[in-house]
Amino acid sequence: MDVQVQISEWQKSEWSILFLIYRWCFATWLVVTMGLSLELFFFDGKWFIYFTNWGYLLCTFVALLSAILVTVYCFTAPKTPCPRWMVELYWHLHISAFVCAIGLSFLYWAFIYPFSNFKVPEGIHRIEIIRLYRYFFDGPDNHSCLAYFHNINSHAINSVLMIIDQVVVAFPTRIIHFVYPALIVIAYLVFSIVYFLIGGENVIGKPYIYRILNWGEYPVSSALVACSGLLLVVPMCVLAFLIYKLRVWVSSGKCLS
Repeated sequence: MDVQVQISEWQKSEWSILFLIYRWCFATWLVVTMGLSLELFFFDGKWFIYFTNWGYLLCTFVALLSAILVTVYCFTAPKTPCPRWMVELYWHLHISAFVCAIGLSFLYWAFIYPFSNFKVPEGIHRIEIIRLYRYFFDGPDNHSCLAYFHNINSHAINSVLMIIDQVVVAFPTRIIHFVYPALIVIAYLVFSIVYFLIGGENVIGKPYIYRILNWGEYPVSSALVACSGLLLVVPMCVLAFLIYKLRVWVSSGKCLS
């Protein structure tokens, strides 16, 4: 396992400079785009209340950790193996990042984007709302191209990247590891409830983070959405497992026999 998390399924030699370059390009993209997101939509710290950003932060951390592990392996292996705890941490967080990315994209495009119809509340400068929400229904223009890119990147491109990564890596996927992303989802749901109870608001002054998680006005439907989101973890893990099995089958050459 220690070596498998530091190599690619497709490399032939003990270590691969191409895989190392891929790892750092992958990490750099996520770091730069997350920095852009923070710059555009920090909104006095409310960037951190959205699960989309929790997921993107997790993907970025996993990418950086992987780049470090592969770098250490390429320049020191096998004399100085990485600490076992670091390898295990990466293995468990990778499936969590995959599930969060794919699950978030599905939930967003299926249940949030089609019903986005925000109005500008009094006391909030219109340009701030344009930066964050106009692309939901108007698409890109001179004021919202970066916001449009951020929306597509955080709800689509990140999922594509995680699928590609699942194809590239060499370590196995275990369905039983659904417990790790499930714990992250539970932690966010608890956070959303606590945030509501202490009077927290979203970026447009509403007393909820997401309209589908409106614990004040619609506690029953919010609980159903929460349970559905939690249950979605399992099929996302099954998807990761199927990609893993397909990857091994193709790389072993059995598909050609």
